[in-house]
Amino acid sequence: MAIAARIARGAVDLKTWIELGRNRMVLVLLAITTLQMAGQFVVFTFMGPLLTGLTAPGAMLSGLSSAFTASAASSAS
Repeated sequence: MAIAARIARGAVDLKTWIELGRNRMVLVLLAITTLQMAGQFVVFTFMGPLLTGLTAPGAMLSGLSSAFTASAASSAS
C-alpha cells in the first residue's frame, strides 16, 4: 500500500493528452502497433483458410484419431 500512495498522481488534463499526441515517438509506436494488428488480422482472416486448404489437416487429424483409437482399443484388451 505504501508504494501505491507514492505513485498516485492527479487526474490527467487535456493539455497532457495534447502533448502526448504531439510526441513523435508515441505516434511512431502507435503506427507500428496499428500495422502489426492489421497484419495479424490479414494472417488469421485470409491466410488461415488458405493454409488449411493447402495442408488438409482434416485427413491428417482423422488418421491420427483412428490410430489413437486403435492403440487405445488394443491396450484396453
